[in-house]
Amino acid sequence: MTATRPNIVLFMTDQQRADSIGAFGNPAARTPHLDALAARGVRFDQAYSQHPACSQSRIAMMTGCYPLVAGHRTLDFLLQPWEPNVLATLRSDGSPRISPMEPRIFEDHLTLVGMPGTTKFRDLGRDPRFCLHTATVDTYVSEGDAKLFGEARHLQDDDLHQRFATDLFERTGMDLRGQTFDPFYVAELTGASSLAIEDDQLVITIWTPGEGERVVRKA
Repeated sequence: MTATRPNIVLFMTDQQRADSIGAFGNPAARTPHLDALAARGVRFDQAYSQHPACSQSRIAMMTGCYPLVAGHRTLDFLLQPWEPNVLATLRSDGSPRISPMEPRIFEDHLTLVGMPGTTKFRDLGRDPRFCLHTATVDTYVSEGDAKLFGEARHLQDDDLHQRFATDLFERTGMDLRGQTFDPFYVAELTGASSLAIEDDQLVITIWTPGEGERVVRKA
């Protein structure tokens, strides 16, 4: 019998204590769907949050490390691209990946830069598909977010690499001038979408090559 890859869905509710779920003994809590999941699965009634702040607790779940050990003590110290985490592990099965890389537009190319030798670059070298999930204007995503879909390809052009390094230095102060870029990934986009809130509506803009944009509004 051919083995199939499982579908894994991770629910992470915010500010929901155990006593706000009916399955944990609160008769006033009406949570039938969560109760059904608890009845069919495993319920951990001795689990404790790793940190008072939500993001630090989530990072601990992703990395398997206590926030104090890994340096994620406050909201100023979040998960970094080079840190091993469960999402990177799941991504290694060949599925499209959510990328924390820093994208930059340079000379009509969408470049996918990051630290060489990381899991991210090894994954792209084996499977070029990607899903880049990023904020739009506000880095905390309160103004909306965007997703870009496509494939990454290594662009071998040493002169372009050095022009990129010079531009990066002038804009950010990060000095990569004179270094070898191998790989130097640029994106070939196959689709994009963005989310925003306008007049109490969720506005979804979807783009595919050759078809332009279409907008979906949900109240």
